[in-house]
This record gives sequence, structure tokens and C-alpha cells, in this order.
Amino acid sequence: MKITNMKTTLLSTAAILALAIMMMTTSLGASIGETVNLNLTSQAHGQESVPNETQRTPVSSFDAAELIYLEAVSLHPIVLDDHVTYEEKMAFFEAEAEKAGYIGFRFADLQGNAVALDQQGAELDVSDRQYFQNALAGEPNVSDVLVSKETGESIVVYATPVYLNDSLAGVLFASRTAN
Repeated sequence: MKITNMKTTLLSTAAILALAIMMMTTSLGASIGETVNLNLTSQAHGQESVPNETQRTPVSSFDAAELIYLEAVSLHPIVLDDHVTYEEKMAFFEAEAEKAGYIGFRFADLQGNAVALDQQGAELDVSDRQYFQNALAGEPNVSDVLVSKETGESIVVYATPVYLNDSLAGVLFASRTAN
């Protein structure tokens, strides 16, 4: 009976120790992964791997993943294809917004004139917003918490430049509630 209890205690202790090591390894791996991802993203955009004080880097691996997703969406041919109908574009972006949990997508021209990529198609001037200016400078970025010009709600905006034939064509951005 004593040997069985010792084996059970030993196995329990080993399982707890293994779980603790696995949790520490996962946490360390996530931190290293985020650092590597930020450095690779910076290098891909011709920036130094250590951001300076004027650059805002994603504050979490979630933000970094959202920027990668937004950059992938910005490369989709539907973004700038004039042969795709407005209805097809809106259906695409509304589905993507729902899938990703965004309030919606917007596209801004080089002057900051943005249009909502949904059935309402609301127009908005974002030329004064830092996320727009950063994206115009070629930097995918995440805003600080902002007050929406449209709704007055607190939002966070993910923005990325959009290129056509290696030339900057505008900025694609998506917002979500800041909760």
C-alpha cells in the first residue's frame, strides 16, 4: 500500500513538474516568436530591427497577427481590381470583417479620403490620423485607442499600405471596438 502511494505521489509530482515546464516553455516561445516576427516584419519593410521612439510596434502577438492578416487581405486582387463590381467587393469585405471580428474595412486614397467597404459606403477624411500617415510611409501599424469619427466609440485601427505595380495606391484599414 505504501509503495502504491509513493508511486502515485511521484507520478503526480512529475506530472505537475512537466506541466510547469511546458507552460514556461510555451510562454518563452511566444515571447521569442513575437520578437522574431517583429524583427522579420521590420526587415521586410526596410526598417531597422530595433524600432526607434517614433515607431509604434504591435503591443501583443495578437496585434502582430492582425497586421499580417490585414497585409494578406491588402494583397488580394479584389482590393484594386476595377473589373470587380462594387457589390462583389462589398460582399467580400463584409464577409472578411465578420470572419475577423472587425467593425469593418475602409480604403483611403493617398489624400486620406476613405470609403467604408460595406453596403453603406460612408465616406470619411482620415488624413489627420496617425495610423493613416504611418501606412502612407509604408509602415503597417496599430493605432492607440481612438474615438471613432463616425460613431464616437472607442476603437483600435489596424492599417497597412496598399500597392499597385510597386507604387503606393492607398491605405487599407480595419477597426474593432477597443474593449
